[in-house]
Amino acid sequence: MSLPEPLYLGIDFGTSGARAIAIDTEGQMQAQASVAFGADPTAGREAAWQTTLFELLESLPLAVRQAVRAIAINGTSSTGDRDQRYIVYRDALRCRRTFFERAVGL
Repeated sequence: MSLPEPLYLGIDFGTSGARAIAIDTEGQMQAQASVAFGADPTAGREAAWQTTLFELLESLPLAVRQAVRAIAINGTSSTGDRDQRYIVYRDALRCRRTFFERAVGL
């Protein structure tokens, strides 16, 4: 599969699942994918979101994943409770710290 480089990946988490679209520098769609949440997304929501994200990324062709140079993630669903760890979009420092903690397995 020959694709233009670079590609930019947009990911949207919604109420029922997640969607991804890869575009080139001209804004032309090169690939898309979607994954529905499991049977009960409220049970272990954080783990369900992570699993869904990984499934979504793996569903994109390898050539697309290798050509991606930037990723934007959006989540507009506001389901949750005070006992869960959520990162709000304005909490950039916590977002970076949490991302790196998870990336290195802390």
